[in-house]
Amino acid sequence: MAILKFKFDGNLDYQHKAIASVVNLFEGQPLANETYSVTLGRQAGGSQLSLSEESFGNIAAVANQLVLTDELLLENLHKVQEANNVPKQTEFEGRHFSV
Repeated sequence: MAILKFKFDGNLDYQHKAIASVVNLFEGQPLANETYSVTLGRQAGGSQLSLSEESFGNIAAVANQLVLTDELLLENLHKVQEANNVPKQTEFEGRHFSV
């Protein structure tokens, strides 16, 4: 069985354009400047976190919150599609992001 390896060369223009396209989809998303605490202990369903309280120390956590509306995401998508000569999607099909 062959092993698939991804290679990234930061000097390739098309890779810069691909990264910019993904970033531009989220134009208008505010930077997360707040920190959140992590609570250790029993979780719903009876499972426990495997790290001890000492493992977390003073590590700050940031919530993964997308505050952009579906309308703004579609508008951003249209801008990216136009910039890359890709036909525009007619409707927003949901927040199923993958790269």
